[in-house]
Amino acid sequence: MRHRLLFASQTLPYPPDSGVKVRAFHTLRILSRAFDVTALCFFRRRQTGGPEGVQAALDGLREFASVTAFPIPQEWSRSRRVRDHLASILGRRPYTDFVFSDKSFRAAFEEHVRGGNYSVVHLESQSLSRYAEGGTGLPTVCVHHNVESGLLRRRAEVQGNRVTAAYLRHQAELLRSAESARAPEFDLNIAVSDEDKDEFTSIAPTARFRTLPNGVDTEFFQPADVHTNGIALLGGTDWFPNLDGLKYFADAILPRIRQRIPDVRVVSVGRAREAEIKEYRRAGIELTGYVDDIRPWIQGARCVVVPLRAGGGSRLKILDAWAMGRPVVTTSIGCEGLNALDGANSLVRDDPESFADAVLRVLEEPDLEKRLSTGGRSMVVDSYSWDAIGQRMITTYESLLQ
Repeated sequence: MRHRLLFASQTLPYPPDSGVKVRAFHTLRILSRAFDVTALCFFRRRQTGGPEGVQAALDGLREFASVTAFPIPQEWSRSRRVRDHLASILGRRPYTDFVFSDKSFRAAFEEHVRGGNYSVVHLESQSLSRYAEGGTGLPTVCVHHNVESGLLRRRAEVQGNRVTAAYLRHQAELLRSAESARAPEFDLNIAVSDEDKDEFTSIAPTARFRTLPNGVDTEFFQPADVHTNGIALLGGTDWFPNLDGLKYFADAILPRIRQRIPDVRVVSVGRAREAEIKEYRRAGIELTGYVDDIRPWIQGARCVVVPLRAGGGSRLKILDAWAMGRPVVTTSIGCEGLNALDGANSLVRDDPESFADAVLRVLEEPDLEKRLSTGGRSMVVDSYSWDAIGQRMITTYESLLQ
């Protein structure tokens, strides 16, 4: 008889079309090989496309788990959003504690823990840790997609509005306190990179951490031979680091590239608001909006750029580009948590002038393009395929049963 696992997630991970959803989807898929999985998942209104989208997601996950979906309450009420911010400030708790606070979710979670005969509880985010306060009575694992406190500090550093920056720093302090207090309560914490693990160790020295990196489906993302001379950015603007990186690229880097290649095509692939699509069209950058399949856009680019100045965890967009044999130019923050080897599988540059020069080299030097392409594909096949990561994940979770 197989053991049962309760999977609680801050996202409904289907289709796996963004970084958090990709990680959650493959974690759920892999764990279903060893456990009978029941999943309780919040869903975002904008990402699901209404009741039909929610049902399609449930249908897509049925192969791996019995899934129940819950709306995030504040997305349906502006007053609730304001109350959540006020409650965070007055209660000195992270804002995300209140974003994901829902009576229906709590009732379902507690009912399953009490009477579901589970062997392991999995939390896909520390944002759900309040549901496990005081312990579940079962081995409990918490996944940390980023060091969230560090992510907010970086956002504050690049935020132009001083009031917003101050609020972000305040939230970063609240999150760091929560990370320090809550991580030791879990039987196991999962970090997605050794860098994140090291930072968490300094925040919560008594907590048990294990690195299970983000991965890529190396069969789905395959190299192809058809490329343009264009540049691609990957990732929706609904995540602040992506939007900030796009603005940084458009304002500080692209003009330097266009001094030498005036007609270079630039495409940013991922969710975007109509106002953003119009704004960047004037700057000569095509924002695609949501696409079902990013592979044609990666395949068509001569170079994939990841000009991030904020963020945490590790970048699945780089893994996707490497898997498809596309050269990557990135910042140090952009490739953080990945085995990015400057000159072997990527070019890493942290100022606008050298970043632009690196992109131009990729566009104009076929030998460099080929070296980076081959190096990136070899890296993901050897170190970042989900199949290889999956076996380590299953072994890690099965060890908790002992």
